Amino acid sequence: MPPVNSSAMRYVHYDEDTAELDITFAGGRIYRYVGVPLAIYVGLLEAESKGTFFNEHIKEVFPFIEVKPRRR
Repeated sequence: MPPVNSSAMRYVHYDEDTAELDITFAGGRIYRYVGVPLAIYVGLLEAESKGTFFNEHIKEVFPFIEVKPRRR
């Protein structure tokens, strides 16, 4: 997962084949958002404020599940 410069998020990962967006938040929780268009992912990466973009374009727009982190 590539890191992002954000106080709200640590990492984001997008799977173009499944249109799933995984976001690791600053608190360590990982959420998977389903049915996310590529343009939304690109917009998130390019947004000056990742948290604001997330709140306006992803949160409460796409269904999500919490993903358990992999054990090391």
